Order: sequence, then structure tokens, then C-alpha cells
Amino acid sequence: MSAQTLDSAIAALTITGLTIKSLSNIPQEVFDRDCPLLFPSPSNWLGQGAATPGNFDNVIAGRVQYEHNLTYVLAYAQLSTGRGISDFYNGMATLVYTLVSKLIRIDLVAMSIKKVSVTSFGQLTDPAGKFYGCGLTVTAQEYIP
Repeated sequence: MSAQTLDSAIAALTITGLTIKSLSNIPQEVFDRDCPLLFPSPSNWLGQGAATPGNFDNVIAGRVQYEHNLTYVLAYAQLSTGRGISDFYNGMATLVYTLVSKLIRIDLVAMSIKKVSVTSFGQLTDPAGKFYGCGLTVTAQEYIP
């Protein structure tokens, strides 16, 4: 199991109106026609990993537990569209709730999703462009034999 496996599972999610890109398809630039769009963060996709030895209280005793974060960017609308972010709050909130609900339920062998964190909605500047959106961090725990 690996972070790439989880990334593939995330990219395979189906949410009406949302395009999800995998690590191998990070956009170089985001245009309004692409939004809403979820993609791995180009500058901070995999981070904050920690490994701990398993113990007898764990479901899989004796294995190493590796916890890591995968960070994604949700580009909801290009910055130059609408009168401001308030035009997009309702739609973005609905989409984020749906997305978080699907992310937390991803079911992979020897890996579990511990939590999904969402940053504040706002103006984001990313290598792919400037847009209204938010960041999402998926914290996964993996069991390594």
C-alpha cells in the first residue's frame, strides 16, 4: 500500500460537478472552465509522516503503523469570476461536505482514513493559478508488515 494507491482511490471518486485529478495529472494552470477541480497540492502533496511500532492493543499487532497526510487543493472558481467569494459559499460548502463524506469512507486494505481536514474558504494562490477554494488534508494510517 502506498500514498499513490490512496491518491488513485481519491481520483476514482465520483461526485457530480467535480473533476478530480490524480498525482500524475496535476494541472499546470486552472481556468474557470476547469472548476470545480480537486487536485494534489503541487507544493505539499505528501507530508507529516510518522511511523510507530504496533502493539498488542492494535488490530494488527506487531506491525508498524505509518500515518501520513496527503494535501489537496479544491479550486472552486477562478478569482476573476463573480463579485467575490460570497457568491460561491453555498455551492462550495455543499461540495466540500459531499467530498469529505466520500473521502472519509474510502476503504482500502491495510489502510484507514483517520480524518479529513478542510482549510478556510478563501482566495488561493497556487502554482496552478489564483482561485476561490480551500485545501483538504487526508490523514491516512497504513499498516506495514
